[in-house]
Amino acid sequence: MLKNSGCTEVRLGFESADNRILRSMRKNSTVERINEVLDMAREVGVAVGGNIILGDTEETPETITNSLNWLKCYFDDRDRQIYLAQILTFPGTHLYKVACDRGIIVDPVQYLKDGEYQINLTKMTDDEYNDMIFTAKLFFVFITERTNIGFENINCVISEIGANLKHMLLTHTIALWPATYQAAKILELMSPEIISNKNLYFVNKNPHGMQIGGTSNETSGAKLMEKLKLFGKQIYTPSELLNDATIDIVLYPHDFQNDGRVYNEIKLELQMLYPNIKLVKFSELAEGVS
Repeated sequence: MLKNSGCTEVRLGFESADNRILRSMRKNSTVERINEVLDMAREVGVAVGGNIILGDTEETPETITNSLNWLKCYFDDRDRQIYLAQILTFPGTHLYKVACDRGIIVDPVQYLKDGEYQINLTKMTDDEYNDMIFTAKLFFVFITERTNIGFENINCVISEIGANLKHMLLTHTIALWPATYQAAKILELMSPEIISNKNLYFVNKNPHGMQIGGTSNETSGAKLMEKLKLFGKQIYTPSELLNDATIDIVLYPHDFQNDGRVYNEIKLELQMLYPNIKLVKFSELAEGVS
């Protein structure tokens, strides 16, 4: 009926591809039912998009692995929009009550003021959870770039990327653009030596506003600046840094919200203003680009 009415795409809130998490989330659904709906949509030619949300109270490395490998299996067609996110513990929700009962949220008023709703409610330690999240985000990059790896092999791929970057930094000067916190964190997870390398620079279009796109948001920009300061790097604008003839590679970490728009903008700017600078993606480093 949707197809016949002119519908070309639907977005579904499946959230997880592990039945334990679906039960915990009270989704009243199963992975088998999700797969059935996806197959039905595929049969009649309606594209399907949706989200995987990590961080439920029952989340484990195994459940995250199951969800990510399911994503890779079921979302291999370019007409489907997929997103990977973390659960946000908004005030007034069930998860918020859980966090208060566990003592994770000690001061509800300060919690509101801080506005940082990504907290660890899983059975993993904070370090384990954060490592899993950043590793998952990197794997998501490979999914969207159609790189043929499984999540169980991600640590080997991270090691390969890290080794390639270390080798490149011996003879190249690299600008990470856009310099997001999650991209910097992924590089740090690969090796602290990469982040501290004097040949690695951070670039954002507007260091004092949002790091991506043309609009400025001072609050978000200030939070980003504070986070990036943890890595001991100054943030440059493209004109401040790329006019320096020593920069010969821009490393693009992937942007999860803009579906390639930011990459294309950066590519065009390099072609027009800095044609001698090579643009390299994370996923290309996994394929041995050096």
